[in-house]
Amino acid sequence: MSKLGENRARLIESIYRIALEPQTYDQFMGEWDAHISDRLEELQSLQGENTGDGAPATDEDPEIARHFEIASQLLETMAQRPRPEGVGHNSGERALGPQMLIDPGGRIVWFNATAQRLFGLTKTSRIDALPLQAKHRKSLERMCQSIRPDTHAASLRPVVLRVDPQGETRPLFLQARALSDQHEGDLLVVQKITPDWPVGISRMLAEDFDMSPSECAICELVAEGHGIEQIANLRGSAVSTVRTQVKKILAKAGARSQVDLVRLLFSLMRMVERYPAVASAVTSDRSIQVRLGDGRTLAAEVHGDLGGRPVVFFHGMLDGIGITPRFAKLLSDAGLRLICPIRPYYGSSDPAPGPAATAPDRLAQDVAALLAELDAGPALVLGHMAGSLYAYALAQHHPELVEGILSVSGSVPLQSTHYFATMSTRQRLVAYTARFTPRLLPFVLRAGINQMMNGGQRRFIRSMYQETPDDLAAVSDPEIYERIAAGHRFSVRQGHQAFEIDSQHMVSDWSHRVDGTQVPVRVLHGSDDPAVKIEAVRDFYDRRANRANLRVLDGLGQLIVYRRPETVVEELVALRSQAEWAGQCRRTALS
Repeated sequence: MSKLGENRARLIESIYRIALEPQTYDQFMGEWDAHISDRLEELQSLQGENTGDGAPATDEDPEIARHFEIASQLLETMAQRPRPEGVGHNSGERALGPQMLIDPGGRIVWFNATAQRLFGLTKTSRIDALPLQAKHRKSLERMCQSIRPDTHAASLRPVVLRVDPQGETRPLFLQARALSDQHEGDLLVVQKITPDWPVGISRMLAEDFDMSPSECAICELVAEGHGIEQIANLRGSAVSTVRTQVKKILAKAGARSQVDLVRLLFSLMRMVERYPAVASAVTSDRSIQVRLGDGRTLAAEVHGDLGGRPVVFFHGMLDGIGITPRFAKLLSDAGLRLICPIRPYYGSSDPAPGPAATAPDRLAQDVAALLAELDAGPALVLGHMAGSLYAYALAQHHPELVEGILSVSGSVPLQSTHYFATMSTRQRLVAYTARFTPRLLPFVLRAGINQMMNGGQRRFIRSMYQETPDDLAAVSDPEIYERIAAGHRFSVRQGHQAFEIDSQHMVSDWSHRVDGTQVPVRVLHGSDDPAVKIEAVRDFYDRRANRANLRVLDGLGQLIVYRRPETVVEELVALRSQAEWAGQCRRTALS
């Protein structure tokens, strides 16, 4: 097989593996990088063509696109719930249990390492290799016969299978479910049966039973049926430590045994599922929810001096609001009130249906309504990372509301694909995917979210900044890491739609939004920013030097708001003075 064919085969295998094993995302991205690199020249040449309606031509390689489609359905049907953060990353396979894909002919076409170890599977294995009871083997065979291209696999009910692996003291119970593939028939997904841990139950355990986050994570593993030794292995803890923690949990829950605890946990799980309001978030006196004209809700937070000069803060893709106590104090001391609208599809704000291309325009109208509700205009505007685009959109549509713009670690309009090559590995791959194979972008984004939501958040965060020493040092600080991690959880709460919208804008030329405004602009950017290279920022703003002031922070990466909040506030104060002077000049000219 040629090198190109080997790369292709590894990519296909990794596409299915990432759908079933979230912690293999880095391996998948490596294979996707190799595939894109192999075809980059061809893809770039296609961008010079168009589809007949003015849109750039794209190419998704029909076979690869089909595998992405099947794996996307896997992501949906698996519906894997978040793994506790305390579960060790090196033990993900044991936590997930054996997983397999079976075709209509009974051939096991894919399996993970746990299934291979328990059942001795090879690439030629069929369902006969599984240690099933006779009744369950027949059920699985009948299910295989029922998944054909001309049948409706979605109507087949899941089948429960009991397997007795050699060397194991207890049986395993698996479920087999149909996965529909409209092109070539269906597949069966076989995985371990585990209870769903509803959103909100950990909060209930913390508030009503005084359990710590670590104790809540252990309760989740107990509910899955893990014993103390298994929990210790999954969490990377000593058995004696877990035994002590379980004793404390039993005492807090008033349970006499782990059996009693499991009964309580399952009762609470049913309660949360039946009455989701018990898990609703509590808003603080600095949290706002505005009902918009179309019935949607726009959420917002306020930080700093509640009576101070208003500053609208537009967050980026993964940062969330991310205001540290130090930043909040600096804002208060400077007399600044930071108003942070939560963009649609993020956090607790409602979605805003419509084309991705006009998302900034729709948000500008929403934020205008928010400022009217708060009687807070005109305001300074801070665009953070990908939020810079939305800062310019607000100034474009509502110049009367914007006194000036500060872009911090902000994106710039992409006017040449030359800048892709300068990005860090992960950002570059997302950019290439968004530009050249946009229909495959949702899978790439959802797979990354799946890694974060299944115990891989720390690995995901470190991989984003591994090429920038200052940022890597920043995420090693526990306080900064927790702020960034909270921002990631905030960003993925509603899924991948927000990332898809922002990624499309990341690879487009939105310079008309910048040039459609007249307000003063200040730009704060790190010399080592891994996502938006300083060369691209200089190139863009040097051509707008008559109204933009660029300040480069040597040695800093992307995390300026966390590392140097005093510099951000300093620039806001300078922008305030600049806006006041400009306003005075306008009034003098009119008098």
